[in-house]
Order: sequence, then structure tokens, then C-alpha cells
Amino acid sequence: AEAIYPLHHTQGDQERHVRSLRVEEQTLGQELARVDEERGALQRLREGLAAQRAAVDEQATMLEQQKARLSEELMKLQKTTEPAAAATLPAAGGFVSTANQQPADAQQEDPRVTELNAQLAALDEQLMPLTEQQKELGTQIGQHDESLAALNARTTAVDGRIAILPKLIEA
Repeated sequence: AEAIYPLHHTQGDQERHVRSLRVEEQTLGQELARVDEERGALQRLREGLAAQRAAVDEQATMLEQQKARLSEELMKLQKTTEPAAAATLPAAGGFVSTANQQPADAQQEDPRVTELNAQLAALDEQLMPLTEQQKELGTQIGQHDESLAALNARTTAVDGRIAILPKLIEA
């Protein structure tokens, strides 16, 4: 506004105004350099976090695949043991002595099923911290993205002001 409608009409006032615009131009140039440096450092940090996240994702994917394979194997094993257990049940209408019956949980489980369940539990134990790490890294990456967006907005504002300063000086 001062460039368009100067408050003072003397040559000295105009020269002071031009000097202040040139100082502002230098200051903004320094700020732009600082923002660019900060953005570069932040971008490097974000890239490091993204690389960490990719490594954790890869680990988690391998464990999930292993878990899926073991779960499938367990289901197949359980399907093959179910018909055998059904064959030991008495025929419909048949007489069964209660003294010879065993409770369902007292029946012995196939050791392979027990082993697969233990392996699945171990995989779940390994996956839990990886899942937490994925969430934490995702949060940190999001925070860095927000900071980068703010720096980009500031860069755009400073670039705009720097672009207009020569016109203001000329006016």
C-alpha cells in the first residue's frame, strides 16, 4: 500500500522505503535458504523413517505369510483328525457306558496340532511389536509430512513476496 499510496512524498522518504524493501529482500532470501535447509533435513529424516517402515513392513509380511501357511496346514491337519474322532463315536441309538466315556478336553490332542498352535502363537508374539512399530513409524512419517507441507507453504509465501519486491522497489 505504501508503494502505491506513499505516505510521504519527499525523495528521502522514498529512498528510506526502497532501502527497507531491499533489506526485506535480503532477509527473505536468508529465510528462504534456512527453510530450504530445514526442508532438506526433514526430508532426509522422513526418507529414513520410510526406509525403516519398509523394512518393518517386509518383516511383517514375511511373518504374515508364514502364519497363513501354518494356519492352512493346521486347518488341513484338523480336518484329517476330525473324521477319525467321529469314527470313534457310537452309532446313533447305540448304548455307551458312562464309565468308559472321556470328557472332550481330556482327549489327547495330536502333537502336530499342538506344535502348529505353538508356532502360530510365537508368530503372533513376533508380529505384535512389528505392528506397533508400523503404527509409530506411520505416525512419525505423518508428522514429518505435515511439517514439510507447512515449510512448502512458507516457501511459497516467501517466494511470492520476493517476486513482488522488485516491482515495489521500481514503483
